[in-house]
Amino acid sequence: INGRFTEEGWVPIRYLYRSLPLNVLIAHYRAADVALITPLRDGMNLVAMEYVASRVKGDGALILSELAGVSELLPEAFLVNPFDAIAVADSIEAALSEPAEPQGRRMERMRDHVREHDVFGWHERFWGTITAQPPQSRHRLGTLETLQRK
Repeated sequence: INGRFTEEGWVPIRYLYRSLPLNVLIAHYRAADVALITPLRDGMNLVAMEYVASRVKGDGALILSELAGVSELLPEAFLVNPFDAIAVADSIEAALSEPAEPQGRRMERMRDHVREHDVFGWHERFWGTITAQPPQSRHRLGTLETLQRK
């Protein structure tokens, strides 16, 4: 793709396999028209959430593996089976050609999901589940002090 479509000063695909400082990473997210995140398996891919959170103008498109844990949180993404190269290619075309208005609605819904499901919300839900257990169940888990002594 790069060999065929690269122009002076512009490269269509940038594959970065290294750590980047946060400000540089956000600049890349904001410059990308599309984020293609297609792991074959993972737990909760935070890169997708970072991309969505960075799209403050409401533009951009997220193509996401249906096998990624975060796909349940972001159903508005273009969900693909990463083993299906044709479907991935079709999703890239659809994402790049989507009109601005539906693209903005899609991205805003995903940003709402990301805002609602941040680490603080996760902590509240997790802690709420633990504290909702009967005292005898919590006792079996032990206290932090007991666990630290083991």
